[in-house]
Amino acid sequence: MDFERLKHLSDLDLKKQLSLLSRSEMDDEFRLLRAQRAALFQKLESVLGPGRETLAAAIQPGGLEEIDQAIRQAAPEAHKERALLQTYRDFNRILLHFMDAYEERVMGDFSYRSTEELQTMLAAAEEEKKRSTLKLKNAADDRKRQDEGATLRLIELFKAAIHKELQNRLGDAQ
Repeated sequence: MDFERLKHLSDLDLKKQLSLLSRSEMDDEFRLLRAQRAALFQKLESVLGPGRETLAAAIQPGGLEEIDQAIRQAAPEAHKERALLQTYRDFNRILLHFMDAYEERVMGDFSYRSTEELQTMLAAAEEEKKRSTLKLKNAADDRKRQDEGATLRLIELFKAAIHKELQNRLGDAQ
């Protein structure tokens, strides 16, 4: 995805562009976006410097309101900080729409899976959750804890989507 082009699109046009991606393209983009977001946040943390951990913690999840507030509170002469905050905001705006489109695509794919496949996927997700929980407990630094926390949230979303599909099937069968 071309970030520079996408950041200028309206929300509606951005959603349309993202809906054109195939599932495999979305999978690839998901991995790329995750790495890009981590690198961008790391740059932002280095510019914020020590003593600004509270601000970094507030904006790290990517909430647009929190990032907007940080932009408003940044010193006018802190050009690099303001520019990185704006870039982080633009990136997260695109990421929010991407995640909505990705979730919709993944959940749509569940309808083509057999009940047995879904149950197998659910069991695999549970095993991955156990591994991630262990990694989270043993994480040596904040970055690894954040990564594992994000992985655990994704696993929970994945499991919820599978449960929803299975419940829909039970409801349809009755």
